This record gives sequence, C-alpha cells and structure tokens, in this order.
Amino acid sequence: MFTPFLASLARLAAWKAANSGKKEDFDLAAQTALALRQQSEARKHSGATYADVDGPAAIAALAEHQANVLVHGHTHRPTDHQLAPGLMRHVLSDWDALASPPRAEVLRLHDDGRVQRLPLLQ
Repeated sequence: MFTPFLASLARLAAWKAANSGKKEDFDLAAQTALALRQQSEARKHSGATYADVDGPAAIAALAEHQANVLVHGHTHRPTDHQLAPGLMRHVLSDWDALASPPRAEVLRLHDDGRVQRLPLLQ
C-alpha cells in the first residue's frame, strides 16, 4: 500500500543518489521508484475507488480566492467539471511516459478564456 513514508523514502533515496554518485544509492532510488509505480498500477487495476475533490469545498475555495477555475492533476481520472455556473475544475492526468498510450497532459490557456487540453507526449 502507498504510504507517505514510502513517498518520503523515494524522495530521500533520489536525493541521496543525485548527491552521492554511488551506484548503490542509484539502485535504491530505482527500486523505491519501481515499488511506488507497481503499487500505483496495482491500485488502478484493482477496481479500488479513489477519493475525489468535494464539490462544495472546491466552490468555497474558489470563492475565498476570488477565482473561477481550479486546476489540479496527477489523477487517474482526468476530466473537466462545471462546479457551478461560471466555475470550472480541470483535472489533469497522471504522468506516465512509459504507459501505452503515454499519459502526460497540459492545459493551454487562451486569451479568450478557452482552455485546451493537450497531450504532452504523442
């Protein structure tokens, strides 16, 4: 199961590998990253449900910050939501360049207010 501890370990292992130059540190970083990826893939294929953003809380946050668009990402359910008239939520995909097809999205914001979802990799 994914835990904050494992994520912290992955960041620590990657930092250590980047700063030590030792092969064993790179091996640990790679093993930890692989374990996290395997857990994520297993969860995706298990049928497990994911927590989602609470609509009323998102609307309240937008009002508090005098905004009308919420953008967030790294999710397995990318889409666009109209939270209320004039209030939008754009959810980007997780990024996995090795998936088939590759997953990595960006949003292009146009001067006229349009938002365009684009694949970063093709």
